[in-house]
Amino acid sequence: MPFIMSGLKVSCTLAIIGAITGEYIAGIGGGKGGLGYAITVAAVQLKTPYLFACAIAALLGVLAACGGSGSSSEPAGEGTGTSGSETPSETTEEPVEMKDVKLVLNWFAKAQHGGVYAAQENGLFEEAGLNVTVEPGGPQVSSINMVAS
Repeated sequence: MPFIMSGLKVSCTLAIIGAITGEYIAGIGGGKGGLGYAITVAAVQLKTPYLFACAIAALLGVLAACGGSGSSSEPAGEGTGTSGSETPSETTEEPVEMKDVKLVLNWFAKAQHGGVYAAQENGLFEEAGLNVTVEPGGPQVSSINMVAS
């Protein structure tokens, strides 16, 4: 079921993009165009407020069609809380086997690697069952040789 919902989210976005493209092409043919045609005309005529209004309308359409967090890993009817008959000691999780992972950065530590270091600091890798070792890259590090070994 999660794959179906993911597919629906992708198809909703592509359907809206296709609709805007179709409206643009229909507008070029001489008829009254839709949102796609309005965006193009506003860009050519340098009507910036109108252009942004059309772009925001398109964005809201995509968000309305694909928004929401409709997918969940829990089966229907089960929540995260405990029922009256369960105690917290009855709902303990089994220990997760940690998998060793070595992450070699593309260069020395930079701002773009902040997410990796933040995830390591906050324990997100451990929650996912990963024992991550972060190694800096640099000119002396050959990622091809590291993958091959």
